[in-house]
Amino acid sequence: MPRYFFNLYDGVVRSDLDGIDLPNLGAARLEAVGFAALVLKDYAKDIIKGDD
Repeated sequence: MPRYFFNLYDGVVRSDLDGIDLPNLGAARLEAVGFAALVLKDYAKDIIKGDD
């Protein structure tokens, strides 16, 4: 099973050193979308703070 790594770049490189085993690229895309949603939810205030 392939291992996929989800790195984050937000002015600082945050490397995914562990990765996750997923059956295929479609599953990796779903994981990436879910990860992005969590990041946006957790950091929404920081992201929109610059709009003032």
